[in-house]
Amino acid sequence: YGYERYKSLITSLQTEREQTYLYGPMRVTEDETLRLPDKHPNERGYSLIANNLFNFLQSNKIIPCD
Repeated sequence: YGYERYKSLITSLQTEREQTYLYGPMRVTEDETLRLPDKHPNERGYSLIANNLFNFLQSNKIIPCD
């Protein structure tokens, strides 16, 4: 219920706003070894999120890095 509703909202914002990007789900939500018991990411999970975000920003030329 929550994820699909959230995804629908973000998708509609992404189509309405030129500078909004939709990256899709990350492995942290699926992989139990990347989460704490309260479902928040653990250290490895946060590292994965940071790497995915950096790669997304760089590959879409939002932040140019050499």
